[in-house]
Amino acid sequence: MVDRIAIIDLGTNTFHILIVDASSFLATQEVVYREREYVFLGKGNKEKIDHDSYLKGIDTLIHFSQLISKYRVDKIIALGTEALRKTSNGPAFCAEVLSKTSINIEIIDGLQEAALIAKGVSLLDLPKGDHLVMDIGGGSVEFIHLKNKKVQWAQSFKIGISVLYNSFQTSEPISPDDLNKLDAFLDLSLQSLWNHLEGVEPSLIGASGTFEVLISTKTSGNELVQIEQTQVSSLYETLLSMNLEERTSSGLIAKERAKYIVVALHLVLFVCSRLTIKKAFISPYAMKEGALAEAMNLD
Repeated sequence: MVDRIAIIDLGTNTFHILIVDASSFLATQEVVYREREYVFLGKGNKEKIDHDSYLKGIDTLIHFSQLISKYRVDKIIALGTEALRKTSNGPAFCAEVLSKTSINIEIIDGLQEAALIAKGVSLLDLPKGDHLVMDIGGGSVEFIHLKNKKVQWAQSFKIGISVLYNSFQTSEPISPDDLNKLDAFLDLSLQSLWNHLEGVEPSLIGASGTFEVLISTKTSGNELVQIEQTQVSSLYETLLSMNLEERTSSGLIAKERAKYIVVALHLVLFVCSRLTIKKAFISPYAMKEGALAEAMNLD
C-alpha cells in the first residue's frame, strides 16, 4: 500500500515539495516535510529557460530527490506547469532531471492544472453557493467556477505574473500609463471569464502563491481564511509607490516576491472590481493537495 507520497509542483517561479503520509494527512493535516525554492524558470518571459534558472532547477530537484530518499517516500508525483509547457528546452530539462534523480516529471496542460486545483480546494468545507477559485502562477492563472463543490467552468489563461511584469512594467515604480495598458489587456484577455460569470455573484477563493502575502500567518489546517479587500488594496497602495529595491527591503513581503507583487495585487483587485466581488477567502489547499486526492482516488 502506498502511504508516504511526495508531491512536487514545478511552477514557473517556484518549485514546491510536499511530503505527507496519505493515510493520515487529510484527517490531521500533519505534514512530514514541505519546502519551497524560488527557481524562476520564467525569468524574462523567454521561449527558453535561461542557463542560470535551468541549473538552479536541476540542483533543486537533486535536493528534492535527496529529501525523498531521506523520508523514505513510496510514491512521487511531479507536475510541470506553464514554464515547462512552453519552453523549447523544457523536455530536455525533464529528461536531465530523470537521468540524475528518481523524479519523472509529468507536464500537465492548463485544464489539468485547473482540475487539480479545484479538487484540492474542494477538499475544504466551503460555504454553499458560487465561488471563483483563482490560482496565480508565474506563467498562467487558473480560474475555476465552483458551485457547491461542483466545477461549472474552468480555464487557464497565459497571464501569469512573470508575463504581466515583463510585458507591462517598464519602469520602477510602475507608471500610470503601464497600469492603463495592463488594465486594457486584462479586460480583453479575460473576456471569457466575464461572459461566463455574467449575472453570477461569486465569492473569490485565492489559492497559492500571491495570496499568502495577504495574511499575517501562513494558512494551515483545512479551513478557508477570510480576508477583507481593504487588506489587499492597502498593501497594494503601500507597495505601488516603491521601486524594486524599496519593496525588497520593506519587510512587508518575502524578498523573492518583490519583483512581481505589484502586478499580482493589481490583477487581484482588477478581477474583484470587474466582478463586484464582495467576499474573499484564501485556501490552504491547491494543486498539490488536489494531486494527493487524485492519487488516493478521492472525489
